[in-house]
Amino acid sequence: MADNYPEEKSDYRAPLLTGTDNYNWWKGRMETFLSRDPLVLRVVQKGPYVFLDKDGKDKDIDDLTSDELIKVGYNGKAKNSFMNGLNQAEHDKLSSLKSAKEIWDALETYHEGSTSLKKVKLSNLMNEFGNFKLREGETIKESQARFQVNINALERLGKNIPQDEINMKVLSAVPFIYEPEVTYLESSSNLDTMDHLSVFVELEQFETKIHESKMESVKALVDKMKNLALHSSSKLTSDAESESDEELALMSRKIKKMIEKRNKLKKGKAFGAKRESRDSKDDACFECGKKGHFKRDCYKLKNKPKQLATSRDRKKSKALLTWSDDEDSASDD
Repeated sequence: MADNYPEEKSDYRAPLLTGTDNYNWWKGRMETFLSRDPLVLRVVQKGPYVFLDKDGKDKDIDDLTSDELIKVGYNGKAKNSFMNGLNQAEHDKLSSLKSAKEIWDALETYHEGSTSLKKVKLSNLMNEFGNFKLREGETIKESQARFQVNINALERLGKNIPQDEINMKVLSAVPFIYEPEVTYLESSSNLDTMDHLSVFVELEQFETKIHESKMESVKALVDKMKNLALHSSSKLTSDAESESDEELALMSRKIKKMIEKRNKLKKGKAFGAKRESRDSKDDACFECGKKGHFKRDCYKLKNKPKQLATSRDRKKSKALLTWSDDEDSASDD
């Protein structure tokens, strides 16, 4: 980027302030940069050295001793560090200020706000500290970075939390699965003095063990599911074969019953037709074909002239001709 120096981490160049978005980062880096010379940092925090004459007025520069001149020069060194660490927009806001302390205070007010605004920010940061928890799916390393940002912001606002309180907050922020490691660390004799970064390292090592244990459990479960799948497949094949045999046998029985039923129906129909034919034949007149009387009583036969089919019948009927005619007449009456 054009506004960033490639030598930003150099001991000889101040970090670059580009705006409010990187002010907190810049402030911490600038304090470290200025602390290389304690007297430079001193004039930033407390103001420039001032030497007075007998009348209580500022000494003229020509009246200063060599030691006093060196101390007065620290204000210029601090101002130079600031101006080298500001982009043009920030520089234009502060160029008229005379001392390094004025520049430092003006930057704090401009980017952090007034005293009342600082209190609001401090309150929000303390709430964030109190509610700090390991998020779902978040690793220990990721949570450590988020926690450290909160601690650094509190320290820049002048809030220094005791180390034992920070460590206990870290231990209370992890899920219950970390309980064995939490119990171990709580029983440690040096927990109160241990750096919270070391606490995160211990938790990260335990996180690795948890991950390895889960991987082993998953592998064992996958192997078990494979065995069950193979067993189920062979069982299904056997069951399918037995079911297939049962279905064939059942189908064979059904076909046999259908054939038997069909044969019975055929026999019944044939018997019924024969009986009906016989019954109808027995009940019908052989002469006219109508039911209700026999041939001997058929009116057609009675009114029909007698015809003899053979010569023997004719001879036989000669003797009965007279009797037959009389009987027919009587029957007609």
